[in-house]
Amino acid sequence: MRSGGLTRWAAGIRTGGAVGMLTYIPVHAASASRFDPYSSRPMSDTESEHPSVDAFGIRPPDAYAIEVGEADGGIVVLTLEGELDLAAAPVLGERLAAAQAGRAVVVDMSEATFVDSSALRELLRASTAFRDAGTPLLLAGVQAPVARLLELTRTTEAFELAPTVAAAFKRLAASP
Repeated sequence: MRSGGLTRWAAGIRTGGAVGMLTYIPVHAASASRFDPYSSRPMSDTESEHPSVDAFGIRPPDAYAIEVGEADGGIVVLTLEGELDLAAAPVLGERLAAAQAGRAVVVDMSEATFVDSSALRELLRASTAFRDAGTPLLLAGVQAPVARLLELTRTTEAFELAPTVAAAFKRLAASP
């Protein structure tokens, strides 16, 4: 944007084939606060309400997903996918609290790619609540980045971990 002889630039990533390339696009004065980095034109009001990746209307995937299921024997399975951060923490807390009514809870984290402190807080709260209620809570399939977070925060001992969901089920079947 030209203002007092200064030009501001917005960085955008344009993809061509499988390779992304960083480009710098001048920002127009009228669109400085609402700029689509994938196009060289300002966004309209409808586009800013429903962002899309390209002109074909392809939307980015949700950042996270939390699915609740039930296995044999009243075991509740929470499947966590994607990035569990501040936006996901309230939903995660609600789903964990609701799952406490089951005989046991297995949290499948094999597709969780990121956990921040707010989501970790919800897992720790649930761990304490489940332990106090005598309900088993197992984290299954914890991936390396999440395992590293547990190590760095020294919270690994707060959870019962299983390498896979199947291993968690076996452990629960063996317990009285």
